[in-house]
Amino acid sequence: MKKLIFLMTLIIAFGAIYAVKFDPEFFQSKTIIACFDKASIGNDTGKIEFSVREGVVSTGMESFDELAI
Repeated sequence: MKKLIFLMTLIIAFGAIYAVKFDPEFFQSKTIIACFDKASIGNDTGKIEFSVREGVVSTGMESFDELAI
């Protein structure tokens, strides 16, 4: 039983050490989830035309493009 407690303590200790080094910027997804009404998209299918320039998504909708920068 003492070996089990020692092993669990070791696992928790190593987990705590790595948690201190956790960088949320590295693990944060670079995803924007947004809702649009039919009028802003301009079609019935719901497909948004977009392009990627220098790693930035551009849709032509000013409000979305400001979020993507």
